Amino acid sequence: MFKLIKSASGVLARACARFSGKPFSSDERGSVVIMFGLAALVVFTLVGAAVDYGRTILARERLQATVDSAVLAAARVWQIEQDMDLAEKKAIAYFDAMKPEGVNARLTSLAPDTDMNTITAEASAEVKVPFLSLVLNGEPMRVGTRAQATFCVGCRSGDNGGGNNDGYSVEVAMMLDVTGSMAGSKIADLKEAAKDLVKILVWDDQSEYTSRVAVVPFSHAVNAGSVFGPVVAHNPASSLAFNFRDGKERTWYRTNAYCVSERGGTNAYTDVTPLSNDRLPRVYYGSSSTSNCQPTTAVMPLTNDKTLLNNTINGLVASGWTGGNLGTSWAWYMLSPRWWKDMPANVYPARRPLGETPTLSADCKRTDKVCAEPPSYEGVKKYAILMTDGEYNMQFCNGSKNGTTGASIPDRNSGPGNAEKGNCTSALGSSNTQALALCTGMKNSGITVYTVGFGLGTSGTQVDMLRACASSDGHFSKPGKLFYNTQTGDELRNAFRHIASSISRITLRE
Repeated sequence: MFKLIKSASGVLARACARFSGKPFSSDERGSVVIMFGLAALVVFTLVGAAVDYGRTILARERLQATVDSAVLAAARVWQIEQDMDLAEKKAIAYFDAMKPEGVNARLTSLAPDTDMNTITAEASAEVKVPFLSLVLNGEPMRVGTRAQATFCVGCRSGDNGGGNNDGYSVEVAMMLDVTGSMAGSKIADLKEAAKDLVKILVWDDQSEYTSRVAVVPFSHAVNAGSVFGPVVAHNPASSLAFNFRDGKERTWYRTNAYCVSERGGTNAYTDVTPLSNDRLPRVYYGSSSTSNCQPTTAVMPLTNDKTLLNNTINGLVASGWTGGNLGTSWAWYMLSPRWWKDMPANVYPARRPLGETPTLSADCKRTDKVCAEPPSYEGVKKYAILMTDGEYNMQFCNGSKNGTTGASIPDRNSGPGNAEKGNCTSALGSSNTQALALCTGMKNSGITVYTVGFGLGTSGTQVDMLRACASSDGHFSKPGKLFYNTQTGDELRNAFRHIASSISRITLRE
């Protein structure tokens, strides 16, 4: 400002000298008039500079509002469409439509960070400043600003989510395919994708609202584990004679692990606690040396312990056929208060799902149709993520020679060869048929279902099944609703990250 005043004084001195024909310093007449003129010019210049400065501040405020809108628009497109090129186009369109008039403004950068789950936008503008240009060598005033959109899990306001927010708790069950076809790089890709989701969704401060994840590995069957198993599974003899599709009779063996198959009877497609005669059948194998279930990793109920979650995910081993209906049912069980309602108090007391069991309308009790208005859980939102790389091909039946309750082997239409298929048929139909009915039950109970295919190609029975299984969501414009059809490891990781971000709310940081 001192430079501005000095510049204005010099201008006045030169003008006065030209007017009098004498150097300004040697003319003492009319000094009051000159001093008044000098003061007036200085005041006039200062007022002009203030106007310029105010114009600059206003332009910056309008620029900030424009950048805020542009980055939120980009984040919304990224969240919904998973398309950064489209997000950038949307951001530019918003910016150009809303940028301040009379200034040269442009969006200089738009940068997503998939690790931090943010999008950052930067912009600059040139503002014409007639008075301030005296000290800027005729240049305009340049201003810049930035804004960052971040995906806030479980919150409604501008914080980072978690214990001090004003939102809700989040519960997610991940059904993960660990069948033999997942061996090698595919299981490695799945582990990284699942850990990405844990990193995004499980916030640090759990003091008020919680975010918890359950892990449900599946392959040939589901491993109920040493805690669930004794409560929910039958306990038939360690070896039994079974009749097989090839017409032969063989002795098969039950493992000591609680390897369970599909639930039968009237509660096959419900989430009622499986107790007493309603327990789950045990799976038998062809060798007495088989001591472990396929999968070897047991179901892990809801937890916010990221170390435990990551260790469980890292320990997954690929083996077995594809009992996707079994994984689907257990993903539902981990989220359902009804399934836990009559569970003994000593079974994972701190890891049970939140919320009261919703009251279902008659429309929502159907297993063949998704109801028009599914119920919701107060204070908590529930999500199931169902991932697979192959067609579901394992369903079970009894087939034991003496009809022993609670014993099961693959039915005659399942995946293995004839010597490993029972001479019986599942009362519930194919694994795909069962999975669809279970998905309907989950959605009708208020759980949002995401499905993820991995390496399935662009079409086929399994693609159709996963698309039908996924929840509908009105703000997703891509066909397939909440279904992700990935072909590569990078696409799989992006799908899990995108699911995490779509569960989140977008908040703004400047």
